Amino acid sequence: MSYKNIFQTLRPVAASEAVSFNATSAQSAEVPAHCFEIRLVATEDCFVEIGTNPTAATSTSMFISGDKSERYFHVHPGEKIAVIESSTGGTLYVTPMGR
Repeated sequence: MSYKNIFQTLRPVAASEAVSFNATSAQSAEVPAHCFEIRLVATEDCFVEIGTNPTAATSTSMFISGDKSERYFHVHPGEKIAVIESSTGGTLYVTPMGR
């Protein structure tokens, strides 16, 4: 059974945020109330961390390919997404999703 189609039932519930990243960890705004999924799209390879006050690190955070593919993650309202470059700066698009 493929779970890829589950995310097609989600829709944006707030405006997307473009988070510019480079060699220093950058944070997004807080995930809005009543939002439990986010969609991430990166323009360059990067590392991300999710939490209430996260700091992304190249040695311990989750790697996201910069191939512009969509990735979906479960989050809690009030959390933020931190991002740092792998080798080249870029933009991480963070979209709050819901049903």
